[in-house]
Amino acid sequence: MKKRFFSTAAICLATLIAISAITTTGSAKTSSKATNSKKFTFSLNKEKVTWKVKLPKGWYIAKDKAKIDTLRLGLSTRNIYNQKGDYVGYCGIVAYDKDVSKYQDVKKLERLYNQVALGNDYQFDVRSDVSEFTFKNLVKTKNQRVDLCGVYYSATVTEDEKEKTNYGILSCHNKNRAYVIFDIEKSATTLKQIKKMAKSLRASLD
Repeated sequence: MKKRFFSTAAICLATLIAISAITTTGSAKTSSKATNSKKFTFSLNKEKVTWKVKLPKGWYIAKDKAKIDTLRLGLSTRNIYNQKGDYVGYCGIVAYDKDVSKYQDVKKLERLYNQVALGNDYQFDVRSDVSEFTFKNLVKTKNQRVDLCGVYYSATVTEDEKEKTNYGILSCHNKNRAYVIFDIEKSATTLKQIKKMAKSLRASLD
């Protein structure tokens, strides 16, 4: 009788362990899929620079050769698409000015981000004076800072000839002596999700 009880208990215990293992594995897969962490690489001063970011579920960054976009001030960019293959924005990289070695050297944001912040028809609105969004700093460390702002398009550069504002992310990294930018369609996601993306940005040097 004791042997039978022990055998039954052992079977029950083994079953529970098996169920637990399946549940844990399934949760790990779900969690991994939910984060959707992506790497993207640009050439900068003849070197490869890689960053990581957590995108919304199903989104991806084009892996084809980075292109030069004339509207976006001649920057090297990569398009971003959602799970349906629809364009939702782009990311790009900009080198610091030659006289800037770290972002702390520059006091005014329009000076730090001057390559993308001073345009008339297209600009990352770091001064919060032409778009509906207020500039906000999200991360600030010794080597990196991450900022959130609106991206302004004038009526002269939009297809429907109407002004619009997208979500914008700017992230400096002193070791790269550069900053990356994200211009995301406002209709494609939420401000909450954009903040999660921004806070997840990491350079490969970290």
